[in-house]
Amino acid sequence: MIKKISILGVTLSTFLLSSCSVNITDYYQSNKPFDIKEYFSGNVIAWGILQDYSNKVNRRFCVEIQGTWQENKGVLAEKFYFNDGEISYRNWQLAIN
Repeated sequence: MIKKISILGVTLSTFLLSSCSVNITDYYQSNKPFDIKEYFSGNVIAWGILQDYSNKVNRRFCVEIQGTWQENKGVLAEKFYFNDGEISYRNWQLAIN
């Protein structure tokens, strides 16, 4: 199970990084740094796809994320709805130094 999650995480990360079409220099002038506690507080909904090595879309999903924080420790509770009917749950425990 952990191996599957690791492989999925690497696959998703690789996809997300390789699919960026925006130039990072466009954000150099941004005055507000990313605040993970602010972004993931409360409810967040996201959509995504899973692709294979040839960029063929294999699955689509919607994920509901509930973020809660106590000081510098947080929990992201995720519920994934896949287009093939699978529902999957994940919980991430975060700590900010």
